[in-house]
Amino acid sequence: MTPFWCNFLNVSCLLLIIVIVVIMIIVMKVLFFRALRMLCTSTTKYSDSTEQPALSDQDMTLYKLYRPEREIPKKRGMDLLKDSRINKGMAFGLFERQYLGIHGMLPPAFMTEEQQAYRIIHKLRQQPNDLARYIQLDGLQDRNEKLFYRVLCENVKELMPIVYTPTVGLACQNFGYIYRKPKGLYITINDNSISKIHHILSNWPEEDVRAIVVTDGERILGLGDLGCYGIGIPVGKLALYVALGGVQPKWCLPVLMDVGTNNEELLNDPFYIGLRRKRVRGEEYDQLIDNFLLACRKRFGQKVLVQFEDFANQNAYRLLEKYRNRYCTFNDDIQGNCGFFFTLPVPSHFFLSDRTSSDTKIVGTASVVVAGLLACSKYTGRPLSDEKFVFLGAGTASMGIAEMCVSQMVAEGLSKGEAYNRIYLLDIDGLITKQRKNISDLHIPYAKDLPDTKNLLEVSRNSNLPIDFLFSLIGFIPILFFFQHIFLYESFVKSYSLIKS
Repeated sequence: MTPFWCNFLNVSCLLLIIVIVVIMIIVMKVLFFRALRMLCTSTTKYSDSTEQPALSDQDMTLYKLYRPEREIPKKRGMDLLKDSRINKGMAFGLFERQYLGIHGMLPPAFMTEEQQAYRIIHKLRQQPNDLARYIQLDGLQDRNEKLFYRVLCENVKELMPIVYTPTVGLACQNFGYIYRKPKGLYITINDNSISKIHHILSNWPEEDVRAIVVTDGERILGLGDLGCYGIGIPVGKLALYVALGGVQPKWCLPVLMDVGTNNEELLNDPFYIGLRRKRVRGEEYDQLIDNFLLACRKRFGQKVLVQFEDFANQNAYRLLEKYRNRYCTFNDDIQGNCGFFFTLPVPSHFFLSDRTSSDTKIVGTASVVVAGLLACSKYTGRPLSDEKFVFLGAGTASMGIAEMCVSQMVAEGLSKGEAYNRIYLLDIDGLITKQRKNISDLHIPYAKDLPDTKNLLEVSRNSNLPIDFLFSLIGFIPILFFFQHIFLYESFVKSYSLIKS
């Protein structure tokens, strides 16, 4: 009979062998998946180390966007290649292609992302016009999102006018021909309930949405009502947030609120992709915005940013004031983008323009404009409250700047009424006066007790602004002044150099 201790030893040895085998399997599995993670990175430029290398600011932006994935893609085969978030195209290595079931679905050559990026930018430069470049970049974003952002990050100065203004305006006008793949959500007036909108938001594949850019398409850039074609604006705006601000693409959601359009050309366009009905206004429109914001908060949380983009004047200010203390909201046209502007210091006045053109390259914010004016005041030796302002354009961009100018003058000691009296607004119908009919509530404080006129020179004379001659150069310098006081020349040169820098 076998002694007890022998049986115990045999069992112990067997258990030890089993434990060793299990440990070896676990170690091999860990090493295998670690090796796979190292292979399944979106770029080979950086190591798989958790310690970030010392990089320049530009390279750090790329590192954040192209850092190695920590998860193996769950999709396989053609489904993986159709997913722009994880598709790397010919940058997939041989082992990746075999493991992920895409071997044979791609050309046999292998390309690094550096080679892919070089090929893309080289091909872009061969395109005949900017719209063709926009379409090619749009297709790249549909296929390989990370490569799209890499190309954009590495060529920001060259590609920013393609991805956004001015080319995006032309793209929106032709969106019926360009549209190929959804890049955002479309919420229509027919979905006017919290439950329906929440269901639509739940269809978006990303859970951690932090920034929503929404438009109703009524005032797209300077092009007017483009209806559903306006979706290109939120898409382009968020692309810049990713490329320039380091925002992760998965945090972004472009939204188009389709409430119809009053653009007869679009209503008769056989390729129009939106609702074929007149634009909804009033209580039904307001209810849709209410339901949308409530659904956003329910789906993504109280802290999600909702940016109102290119809403018409009659809605932009009203909606911002209504919701700014209840939600995390922002209006780019009022609080941010002020369009194309150029300022020159002259005695007792400034002229500002919100006109844009296809050659526009200067974009700023209302705060930047006032900062520029304060810098000019340093050279004129006069506070802002001693100056007068004439705005060439009275849209949301100009009104945002005007309101900030009023705030600055009030801070310098003027009353609000006195500050309003020092600002003159000209829109497409000329000077905004008290005699004008159907003046909007937003413009009432700025209305002047002067004769109606579209002549800028008459405005300067009637308001006692000492200007002898005015000349307009749309697209280069909006206003060129010839001053009657020669001693202003040195001040002008210093301020002009400051603005250009």
